[in-house]
Amino acid sequence: MRPPVSEEASVSVPVVTKHPGAQPAPLPADVDKAAKALSAEPQPAAPKTDSALKRTLQYVEADLMQMLSSLPIPLNGVLPKVLVRYMARVLHRGRFLATDILYDTSLASLCSILMIFFREVQPRSSWHIPAKGPIIFVCAPHHNQFLDPLMVASEVRKAGRRVSFLIAHKSTKRPFIGRLSRMLQSIPVRRAADDAKVGVGHVTVHPSGDPSLLQGIDTQFTKQLEVYGQIVLPKETEYASAHVAEVLSDTEVRLMKPFAEEAALDALQGKIPSCGTAGSRYKCFPHINQSEMYASVYHQLSNGGCLCIFPEGGSHDRTDLLPLKAGVVIMALGAMANDPNLNVQIVPVGLSYFHPHKFRSRAVIEFGVPLRVPPGLVDLFKKGGEEKRDAIASMLDIVFDGLKSVTVRTPDYDTLMMIQASRRLMSLPGQHLSLADKVEQNRKLIMGYMQFKDHPKVVALREAVVTYNKHLKQVGIRDHQVERANRSILRSFALLLYRLGLLCFWGGCALPGTVLNLPVIILAKWVSHRKAKEALNASQVKLYGRDVLATWKVLVSLGVTPVLYSAYAGLATYWAYRARLPLVHKRLMPLYVMFGLPMLSYSAIKISEVGMDVYKSLPPLIASLLPGRRRVIERIQQERVNLTSQLFSTIAELEPEGWNYTDIARGSYTAQAPPRPEELDQLMKHGTVMTSSGGHSLSHPMNLVDEWLFGWRTAQNKDKWGAHRDELSGDLGPDYDEAISVYNRSASDAEAAAAAAANEASPLRRRPRHRKSQEYRQRLKKGSLEPEAFTPKRDRNES
Repeated sequence: MRPPVSEEASVSVPVVTKHPGAQPAPLPADVDKAAKALSAEPQPAAPKTDSALKRTLQYVEADLMQMLSSLPIPLNGVLPKVLVRYMARVLHRGRFLATDILYDTSLASLCSILMIFFREVQPRSSWHIPAKGPIIFVCAPHHNQFLDPLMVASEVRKAGRRVSFLIAHKSTKRPFIGRLSRMLQSIPVRRAADDAKVGVGHVTVHPSGDPSLLQGIDTQFTKQLEVYGQIVLPKETEYASAHVAEVLSDTEVRLMKPFAEEAALDALQGKIPSCGTAGSRYKCFPHINQSEMYASVYHQLSNGGCLCIFPEGGSHDRTDLLPLKAGVVIMALGAMANDPNLNVQIVPVGLSYFHPHKFRSRAVIEFGVPLRVPPGLVDLFKKGGEEKRDAIASMLDIVFDGLKSVTVRTPDYDTLMMIQASRRLMSLPGQHLSLADKVEQNRKLIMGYMQFKDHPKVVALREAVVTYNKHLKQVGIRDHQVERANRSILRSFALLLYRLGLLCFWGGCALPGTVLNLPVIILAKWVSHRKAKEALNASQVKLYGRDVLATWKVLVSLGVTPVLYSAYAGLATYWAYRARLPLVHKRLMPLYVMFGLPMLSYSAIKISEVGMDVYKSLPPLIASLLPGRRRVIERIQQERVNLTSQLFSTIAELEPEGWNYTDIARGSYTAQAPPRPEELDQLMKHGTVMTSSGGHSLSHPMNLVDEWLFGWRTAQNKDKWGAHRDELSGDLGPDYDEAISVYNRSASDAEAAAAAAANEASPLRRRPRHRKSQEYRQRLKKGSLEPEAFTPKRDRNES
């Protein structure tokens, strides 16, 4: 719940967003002075105090009416005015606002969706969020329609701020989304694509040869087009568009700028059969007047509020950012131009998902350094004309650079898979990276790849990584399973039996909850895939429509689960009466079911999550027991060592900009502000744990027995600053460069190690011997650590 109004409203007044059916909120001239006058001792100037009290009560009452109109069942026209005024006085005495209470209550209930759908959500650098002043959060990429705003709102609220969203006006017409958007104080935005019409006939080039003119065939331009509207060509032209300057007749129209894309010109000439033989099919986009929306935005920012915008314009499933819309820049510059004392800050927010459309996936939300609007651009914006366009373009470049610092962008999906595989190859033995560090390594690898993607060594490295991934698929194992996929036969067999027993146990525990929720699972999957196909056909930018899968899975689950549980409650009550249970249990049976089923379902989710991890660990065990597979796995292990050496040597030779090995090895960066260097050294010296606010996950119950019986190590320090540094110092030393040299020597001694392994009497691999970190540091400090300490045999065991 929000702190008293005196703590936050002393800086700014919360915004009361206008919605259809809501009464206008009369804003006082100076609410801060009114609040101070109420808390002060009585003064002789009673009329002035009474006037301030009256204005404040009017504001609180209007805010209460706004909240009542935003409820799922509107009560603004039902409750008596006397009761509304009494409730307003109670809220005023408690120094609360009704809309803020509704916002916090709604957000708290919706956050349970994140906890259920995601396995782990890890924030990073949320300390960058300013505590005061107007803020515009610019978020990208928009890979989840409904869950993206919810995740941002949840993390921003933890920082003490409330954020309002710009939502498509079309979405506010939906029963659930519309009510939810009003409860979260969202601002509706009309989009031209939502009101698009399929054009009648075809368009083609004009006979006169003028590129700014279009000729229509059986068209109705006077009825379907309007000035400043758009003509959009089909998907085959990548949705090339042009604005209408003048509608000359039903078959002639003049454009502001002619089509310049080669695909668009081919379509207009009938050279693309799928677009039409006589010309091209098209859509008519109307011109939308956004003055009302900008007025609401300026009002929000002038009162010190927060806005969240997805500048790409809509959700998508591409691996790169879409072209940014200029609306976010116009909002910031316009608000500061209207109010010279206003200082709007733009905070870039990066959303990184690991399989965003899948249930129980992981996500990282990263907040960048706040961007300040240069005063010079505000002055140019005020001048209008060409200077205004230059100011918008310059500010848009600043925003795009800020987004690049917090997002992972690749040209295509294959490149993204290659980058992720390379990042896994960089992981050192015993190193357990957090989600935030994985995202950071992906970003730096992409930076280096884009700089040298045409270099012969980088091209060869990419081909080698792709081939390595194909070999993993053929064997049926994953990269993180390669290192231990070739243990002894007896140990592999014992571990396989143990894992099968564990899988049967957890599967049996999860079976009741899974069966009871099976109708919801099947229906949610069917509806989400159907909606994805519809969204893909209607979209201009989607590749597969995966960005709507998670949204519809959540919406269907929210709508069907209460109905299903009510049916179960009815059946259970009927059974209770037939079984002649005591009267108390008969009456309480619906409560038993409605409270017990959610707990059972959530327990089934957590248990099945562990069961899936156990199931995924079986392929390497089975592969190690099959005849002839051991040699294949040994070749894959050697291929991985060579690839790792090739990767590190290529990076060391090319030295891409933005790389710093020390930062990668130092530790995990979470939502908290990083400690100073001297504090970090103290933490590492005394082993003090600093908890992070990132993520919630279930520790695997198989880890305990694995570590005790089979010698597996667990990541016990994942929430500790510099935990990765401890892992390195306990295995390969605190210096990252030394680890690289170990890999280089391992690759150079590959043939010798293979020959030594072949000559051994037993083919079983020896258990790795780990040096103690304290002993290793003392030897390093005394200078007694000799290169001979890394023998080929030890290199092979530790690589």
